[in-house]
This record gives sequence, structure tokens and C-alpha cells, in this order.
Amino acid sequence: MSSAPISRASPPHDDSAGEAIIVVKAAPQLSTRHGETVCTAGISRDRQWVRLFPIAFRTLQEAQQFQRWDVVRYVWQLPRDDRRSESRRVRHHTLSVVGSFPKDQRFGLVTPMVKESLEEEFAAGRSLADLLPLNALDFG
Repeated sequence: MSSAPISRASPPHDDSAGEAIIVVKAAPQLSTRHGETVCTAGISRDRQWVRLFPIAFRTLQEAQQFQRWDVVRYVWQLPRDDRRSESRRVRHHTLSVVGSFPKDQRFGLVTPMVKESLEEEFAAGRSLADLLPLNALDFG
């Protein structure tokens, strides 16, 4: 599975297969175009952020309904109206849960992905990042 940076020169109508570890599922949003959907953030096996949308979670078959740490497969296209490089427009009916990411491998999963500058991520066309804080507060 590969989620290497996507060239926006690629035609948005070409289907691609993807696989991701689900990390975050946003609160549902109502849209006039898609109804109630959720945006989901995942991590590809080659440690790239992916944004999966639109996911009409409540209408998924029970076997398709994923949880945090589930590994999902899907067919996607580049969105026409979202220029963020990590965005994937998922073909809803192709979504399948293929397993759960092992608990003993979760710690440190995002460590190689930590960034120091959100501005650098924005400049690269990305909006998902795990940021290293400049100043950590001591709450102890």
C-alpha cells in the first residue's frame, strides 16, 4: 500500500486503492451535498496522513463501521474541491474494515511524522500534522 505524496497533476477521476489506520473521526457535520458525514484522519502504512471523506458513517453497513485503530481499505479519487494533498474522496461502498492495528505497535506510530512547523506543512499543501510543542507546560 502506498500513500506517497499525490501529484495534483493526476486526473481527479482516476480511482486508486488505499489502506489506512484510523486515528481520528471528527464530529458529524451536516452538508447540503452529502447529508451527515464525518471527516476521518488516518495514517497509511508508510506513515503519511490521509483525510478520508465524505464518510456517511450512520449509513455504512455494520461490517463497514470502523473504530479508532481499525485498518480500513477503500477506493478513492482526488477531490475536485479540496487541494490538500492528504485528502481522499472515498467511494463509500468500497470501504471495508480489514483488521485492527496491534496494540503493541501503537506507541510511537506517529513519532516519525512529528513536525516542528505547521507553516511548513501548510506551505506543502498539508493540513494534518502531529506537532512538536515549543514549550511544554509542567502540570505536575
